[in-house]
Amino acid sequence: MSIVLVAGLGNPGSDYAKTRHNAGFAVVDALASRHDLVWRTSSRFEAKLGRWDRAKGRTCVLAKPQTFMNDSGRAVRALADFYKLPPEGIIVVYDDLTIELGRIKLTVRGSAGGHNGVASLIGQLGGGFVRYRIGIGPKHPPEMGLKDFVLGRFTSEEQTIFDQHLNAYVDGLDLLIEQGPDFAMNKLNRRTDQNDQTKRNYHATFILDNRGKEETIDQIVEGVKKEIAAVQGEITSVENLGKKDFARVTDAKFPDAVYVQIDFAAPADSTRHLHERLRLNSSVYRVLVQAV
Repeated sequence: MSIVLVAGLGNPGSDYAKTRHNAGFAVVDALASRHDLVWRTSSRFEAKLGRWDRAKGRTCVLAKPQTFMNDSGRAVRALADFYKLPPEGIIVVYDDLTIELGRIKLTVRGSAGGHNGVASLIGQLGGGFVRYRIGIGPKHPPEMGLKDFVLGRFTSEEQTIFDQHLNAYVDGLDLLIEQGPDFAMNKLNRRTDQNDQTKRNYHATFILDNRGKEETIDQIVEGVKKEIAAVQGEITSVENLGKKDFARVTDAKFPDAVYVQIDFAAPADSTRHLHERLRLNSSVYRVLVQAV
């Protein structure tokens, strides 16, 4: 029987849910959900486990160590010993501060890079395991301590970006499990590089008006963010500037309109499609988009 172990790293408990450091948990949870797997708690292995029988003689064991991040290696080592797996048969999914949010990188060697969970795995396994690294960087503000940042929750804008990419993270993990690290590395790492080259950064101002409507400005902004996501945009910042004086006399009929600035990265032809989509939204009075 061929067995692959996929271990997502994180910290157990509600206090750590949705934190950046639990990105590994989130991705393996999404993988389990896609394939209708059920988690069970194993005290023997100090982990939550899911079993995926992909085909006859081909099994994937999913694991979420419950040892807390810094001792992740202990749980993974116990599973590796039980299934008699070499490090090369283990895929570890974890957050990586050195990679920008929304990106992934697949590697098979290297140091822990300051990640205590990876350091624990290296100590227990000696390296050689496959690393599926989920970007959560860059750290901001720069003066924030590393521990505070990784144990903090995503901002609403960051959570939107993470959620937008979750299916892609699972697609990549499926590809890795099915085709192996060499094939997946060639596809996934190259795809990330190509995406970087085809996307541009934009600074957009949205003039919003909700007079006579039940929805709030915040609800309108959420709708705009969804439209940006629909054109493959990745939001980096959102700022509500409040009410502003309009430059043109014709705008005087909208005295209660609100300015909202959104920075995002998107394919070069996305702004035309964004304008077309927002033209149907009567709450968006005007859209000004500038490439930066």
